[in-house]
Amino acid sequence: MRPPLVKACLVALVLPGCGYRFVQPQGAQPIQGVALDPVDDTSADRGVGRAASDALRAAGVAPGDAGRRLGGVVTVEPEHPVAYGPQATAAWRADVAFTLRLRDADGMAVLREAPVVRPAVWQRGATPLETRANRRRAVQAAAACAARDALAAWRAKETP
Repeated sequence: MRPPLVKACLVALVLPGCGYRFVQPQGAQPIQGVALDPVDDTSADRGVGRAASDALRAAGVAPGDAGRRLGGVVTVEPEHPVAYGPQATAAWRADVAFTLRLRDADGMAVLREAPVVRPAVWQRGATPLETRANRRRAVQAAAACAARDALAAWRAKETP
């Protein structure tokens, strides 16, 4: 049996040959004077608000103290079938909406943008557990996409 150090060295040597490599995060430049507020998640899905917050953080909105605070509200519309298979519904869709809001230091709303809506589409899994996992991944990805797009639209308006 090989010692763990030898296995770790072999993995470190083999992974770059497979195309895997360590990369630095490539987030946008930090937004000056704006801090990240928690995203209000009005859905029944776990982790949707967190996915939107993570997308905002990756786009350059940092948590901390600042004069203005940027956050938002994420909602998930009821799901409906979009494709049918031979025996049952094969794919489902739910729309995910993200509304960007900006507050001043006193907590008063300065800006509330129109919601950005992105679809979340997922396939039925072999088991109900797999279907729920597919739904969770699709909804979280749609929430992150909507948050990034809402922030990009706001940044485009803010910069001349």
